[in-house]
Amino acid sequence: MSINFVVDIIVALIVAGFIYWALMQFVHLIPGPPVIHQAIHALLIVLVVAIILFYVVIPILHLLGGMAGSIHLPSPGSR
Repeated sequence: MSINFVVDIIVALIVAGFIYWALMQFVHLIPGPPVIHQAIHALLIVLVVAIILFYVVIPILHLLGGMAGSIHLPSPGSR
């Protein structure tokens, strides 16, 4: 795992957090019932989870999957 990969993860998490914070500041400016605010809040959570999934979790799993090719586990039938 290179330092660039770790920096990319940190930047993605900071960007996701900033997007969530910034958009939550604007939610209170939207007129409407609390149900609308809850729906927007739920959509923001989905957006942040998607950012974290596609820019953090999937690359980590891809990196770990590449390393799994070098691990040889015994098969259940062999001794």
